[in-house]
Amino acid sequence: MIEPLYVGTNGHVAALDPRTGERIWRTKLRNGGWGQFVSLSLDDTRIYAGHYGLCHALDRFNGTPLWTNDLPRMGYTMVLMAGGGGGESAGRCAHCGDRCRIAA
Repeated sequence: MIEPLYVGTNGHVAALDPRTGERIWRTKLRNGGWGQFVSLSLDDTRIYAGHYGLCHALDRFNGTPLWTNDLPRMGYTMVLMAGGGGGESAGRCAHCGDRCRIAA
């Protein structure tokens, strides 16, 4: 199977077949307010989506929401995420767990 193309816009995240453009799945993010930009980062099993001051973790294979962090007192603008080490970037947005990091 070919790796899906992940896109985020207008409060949604979707996985597309890169050969055909056909949508595999789509998830509406919990709305933190107005905002159309969605930043994405991923690891082996999760997609991290930043949207209007919120950080969301979704299952990479089906888009099921796993958790949302309100990023208290960090503002209400676009959330940019980055991981360490190289290779694929992976956000760790103020969520406690293994390899926990805070998006800044």
